[in-house]
Amino acid sequence: MIRPEAFVIVPVKAFHGAKRRLAPVLGTVERAALARAMLADVLAAAVGAVGARQVLVVTGDDEVADEARGVGVGVVDDEGAHGTNAAVKIGFAAVARRGGGAVLALPGDVPGVIPGDLAALFAAAQRMQVALAPAPEDGGTNALACDAVGRIAPCFGPDSFARHIAAANAAGIRPAVLLNQRLGLDLDEPHHLQAFLERSTPSRTDGYLRGLELGARNHMSAASAGAAGIGPREGAAAREAHG
Repeated sequence: MIRPEAFVIVPVKAFHGAKRRLAPVLGTVERAALARAMLADVLAAAVGAVGARQVLVVTGDDEVADEARGVGVGVVDDEGAHGTNAAVKIGFAAVARRGGGAVLALPGDVPGVIPGDLAALFAAAQRMQVALAPAPEDGGTNALACDAVGRIAPCFGPDSFARHIAAANAAGIRPAVLLNQRLGLDLDEPHHLQAFLERSTPSRTDGYLRGLELGARNHMSAASAGAAGIGPREGAAAREAHG
């Protein structure tokens, strides 16, 4: 059972301009809509795990803040934080001010997550002090749970999983590692979209992506690009220009 003082922290940048690495297949407006859908799914899982009052979105964007308040979760101003780690630290400080204990930092782009995944991370952190869910493809970390604020500093970014392990070891902690396919898949690259759709989740993100008919679009884009004598990069630029 999750302790009542457990909090989930979700650092979120602006929807506009999000997910630039998906530009080869999605235009600016589509990427913004995808970011919104993914956040909705992540917040639904977090609320299902700990309740709306225990979920804090850390952001400096008014649109994101409105989306968060619309589902009843708390909003913490990121104070112009540069990067995920700075935003997570602000979230952790907000938890400490509220007298909270266990914390879980979760990105807003793992739309396959379910409440049980977060419950498992909290339970593992309660046993081992720190629990991690790695992103196996790129060596990143898609969730960090601690039994108390300040147990270790967040180390998100390139190769963050190894750096989180090192930070825990330096604090005398042997962290729990949860290999979880739902948490392990963040939607950063074009091939992640198809991998996500193959799982057929009952998520808002799944519904949005299916509505885009990406398979047909990719086929038509490739054929049109070949006929026009342009490459994938130019084709992506054309989609970007049309939003």
